[in-house]
Amino acid sequence: MAFGPAPRQGRHRRDQRRRELSFLTGVNDPAQVKDICGTTAPKLMVVTSGHAGSIHITSDFMGLVPASMSKRSDTTGAGDAFTAGLLAGLL
Repeated sequence: MAFGPAPRQGRHRRDQRRRELSFLTGVNDPAQVKDICGTTAPKLMVVTSGHAGSIHITSDFMGLVPASMSKRSDTTGAGDAFTAGLLAGLL
């Protein structure tokens, strides 16, 4: 399952991804999600954190994968491209 509803323009909040995590799993803390991955939650969850990278969570791993620090001129569509690449790699 891929879940990533776009927030309404001008209403984006820093904690948007954590609220999505809570919606999907019923818990707020990524460390708690690790305990339920593969049982009541999907086997893999990836929570994006913008320029900070993404948190990857499985039943036996939780870690931050840092974002690439290459020179960026326009980040439009970066999240969509990340999701497409991740899903293509998993399928």
